[in-house]
Amino acid sequence: MVLLEDLLKFFVPSTFLCVLGLLVLSYVPAKDTTHLSMKGEWHRVLRNDATMTVASKLNACRKSKDCRKMAEAVVYESRGESLLGQYSVAWVIKNRMDSSATRDTVWKVVTQAKQFSYLKDMKKQQKPTKEDWTNGYTVSYDVLNGLVDSPVGESTHYHAAQVNPSWAKSLQMITTIDNHLFYE
Repeated sequence: MVLLEDLLKFFVPSTFLCVLGLLVLSYVPAKDTTHLSMKGEWHRVLRNDATMTVASKLNACRKSKDCRKMAEAVVYESRGESLLGQYSVAWVIKNRMDSSATRDTVWKVVTQAKQFSYLKDMKKQQKPTKEDWTNGYTVSYDVLNGLVDSPVGESTHYHAAQVNPSWAKSLQMITTIDNHLFYE
């Protein structure tokens, strides 16, 4: 089986996105879930819509209000992270949506007051690239359509490693991926 990490060594990100239409990631739980690394934990598997092209995913995602909002959050919250990190952020949004009767859409989850820091400082951030948006739309489409398993289990919260929010003490940390700590 080919590891995602091995694929990333041979493909530049834009080329990898073309291959991503044929690859879908599946999570295999680690014995120690405190710190997940990519090696040995994310494997290549084929799923239902795995043959859908990146362009088709982009078009489908752009037509969905929830998919567009998730892509925006993925871009602004995690574009500097690996694809694993971007999928992780998307899954937190989906997990929150699935676990709440009142926040039953991505839009309601992301726009809930004081939940996603990018909303208050989006204008200060560097303009996303076309590749950032392609990744965001593809990741969001895959997560919302069940094409990839969650690398963060049922985590509903995360924060950047350089901050220490007060709410983190009341939750159980599940894993660290790139620059984010994930909790449930």
